[in-house]
Amino acid sequence: MITTKYENTYVSVQKARWDVVDLESVMEILSKASEPMTCRDIGFAIWGVGYLDNHRRAAHMGQMLKHLRQGGFIRVEEVNGEPIEVKYEKYSSVDEEGNTRYITVHDDAGNKYQMPNPNYSGYSHGCWTKVKKIITPVIKVYSLVR
Repeated sequence: MITTKYENTYVSVQKARWDVVDLESVMEILSKASEPMTCRDIGFAIWGVGYLDNHRRAAHMGQMLKHLRQGGFIRVEEVNGEPIEVKYEKYSSVDEEGNTRYITVHDDAGNKYQMPNPNYSGYSHGCWTKVKKIITPVIKVYSLVR
């Protein structure tokens, strides 16, 4: 961005210069990319390892990518990543025989209701248990509109 010394006295001009300081680098990296890239890959290509520890650079990168997408210069796609197994605690009210405290019942009109399970013989409260769940992360990838 080319500005005069008089324009540089304004804080808004200084902020605008900061906002676009790495924009050319982002466009250059995306134009050379043979496949769509993640935000992390683009930031790593510009700043190296310093990108991973700096939250301000990550926010700056996100802002640039958002504005480039809004301007129609880049395209955003979502791809599924590798499935990950996570463990978390869940409140569970299951007795020793595997019966849940409440069951779902359906009436003739097709309505669904929750009602106490007559076979449930466990505690009146329940307990916290560790549960494993497999999630598939969704990753945004960016590519240049050609």
